[in-house]
Amino acid sequence: MGKKYWLKKILKYLGIVAGSFVAVLLVMVSFLVIYVEVRGGDINESEETDVVATGVFIAAFVVVALAAFLITYFVETRRQKKFDVFLNEIGKGNFDAEFKISKKKNQPENVVAINKLVKELKNNQMLKSDFIYGYSHEMKTPLASIKGYVDLLLEDKDLSEEEREQYLTIIKNETIRLADLSNETMLISKLNDAEYKMEKQPFYFDSMVEECVILMDKELKKVDGKVELNLEHSNFNGNKSLLKEVIINLISNSIKYRSERDLQIKISSNETPFQLAFTFEDNGRGIAEENLKYIFNKFYQVDKTKHTKGIGLGLSIVQRIVEIHGGKIEVSSKIGEGTTFEIYLPKSVLE
Repeated sequence: MGKKYWLKKILKYLGIVAGSFVAVLLVMVSFLVIYVEVRGGDINESEETDVVATGVFIAAFVVVALAAFLITYFVETRRQKKFDVFLNEIGKGNFDAEFKISKKKNQPENVVAINKLVKELKNNQMLKSDFIYGYSHEMKTPLASIKGYVDLLLEDKDLSEEEREQYLTIIKNETIRLADLSNETMLISKLNDAEYKMEKQPFYFDSMVEECVILMDKELKKVDGKVELNLEHSNFNGNKSLLKEVIINLISNSIKYRSERDLQIKISSNETPFQLAFTFEDNGRGIAEENLKYIFNKFYQVDKTKHTKGIGLGLSIVQRIVEIHGGKIEVSSKIGEGTTFEIYLPKSVLE
């Protein structure tokens, strides 16, 4: 607990003592006034009377001070018991618990901080549960597929060479899918780590994008995909390997969700005094408006058909990388026309 907490605590009890003193003083003054009236204005009539008056004054002071102490003790004890129950509930994993104080405007800083921490723990618990469910769900299909085709290869001795090759190719593809799932899960887990610190280095942004296009050249040629670049020569200070993940993931998505037309991708960039902005545009199938708000969710897939089956982590990774660079990502899309991603990285990252 910090100095502010103890200072507030001391001031609180000083206030109680001061309030008790004022209350006793008022009682004593009232009693004195009554006493003077009764004695006809003469308060020195007898020594015995003065002793009695003094005793009454002291008794009044003790009674009021004791009452103030007992009330304060009762309130504090009751609050402490409530706080102990609250902490006990958190210890049991009940993150719906909340320590409430009637005067919300005057809540102690430590109570506000603890309530905020509990909400964050609840959110983390929900994210963890969703993540585990999504991961286990994505693991089931390729594992079941691999097991099924391995069983066929072992049990059916009459399979033709062509069938064996076909089944082995499926097993290979499912194994690659599992490896991708593992790698992307590790990456998104690392990026979501609260203690993760991004390493930055200077590089040319346009050259980095060109490297990504070259890396994806083989995949692009398989689908007759073309990439048009319109990039400003920009010196950038950020994490090059992570930003390469952004470009590669976007290109992979365009290939995966291409339309029947020849795939066309346009990547452009421009730099202003405040930010570096780049646009990624394709002529793919497009995304329905009602699905746009979900595309950055972990394991979410717009199209779950076998032809375009993916992991559903790519765009989550893209968004997280943009966020840790201090930027933002926007998406717009039309069914049958294509999808456009606009990414803005602040000038502070460039410096």
